[in-house]
Amino acid sequence: ESADPTLPATAFLQKYCAWKSSSDSVPPGDKERGDYFAMLPGYLSDDCLGSTDFFSEGALDMLQSPGVVEETKSRREMVQARYERDVRPMAEMSSNLYRWEDGSCKEGEGDTIATESHLQWASWIITSRVLTVQGAPESNTANRVLIPLIDMCNHDRDSPHILTGRAMPGGMLKVVAGADIKTGDAVNIGYGGG
Repeated sequence: ESADPTLPATAFLQKYCAWKSSSDSVPPGDKERGDYFAMLPGYLSDDCLGSTDFFSEGALDMLQSPGVVEETKSRREMVQARYERDVRPMAEMSSNLYRWEDGSCKEGEGDTIATESHLQWASWIITSRVLTVQGAPESNTANRVLIPLIDMCNHDRDSPHILTGRAMPGGMLKVVAGADIKTGDAVNIGYGGG
């Protein structure tokens, strides 16, 4: 989904909303994601506001990088289209599907539903955290996945820590510490290349 992050963002937003609402109808797998969800940057937190996805139109127009501006505007259009086509209609049909409980939503027919801005946040979560990892050796494929903990490691080509393994059925990815890690230390890994 590298060209359109809104499809995985829609699925992510649905699971996040289910977890956030603490509904009895949350599937067990979604409840188990709670620790990971709780560690993610919050909706409109300082972490995400530094992204061009959340710049005002005026601030975006002042950027001197046409490629970044074009990419950001394209992603905003995708978010708007996906919200109107999928999220809002589904939320209106089911009171629990995209229920957001923190006072930041529109009131819609008695239920609080996620807004286009929430989908924009979810798309940012996907694009800022997704990793591309190798699949099975014989397939020469790569997979784009969210991997709790590993997706929180920033890039440092000089890091002594190494990401190893393969993202495939039965495969395992792990971070191998190349030096002692003290409480509070950031754990960086080399993403590959330079």
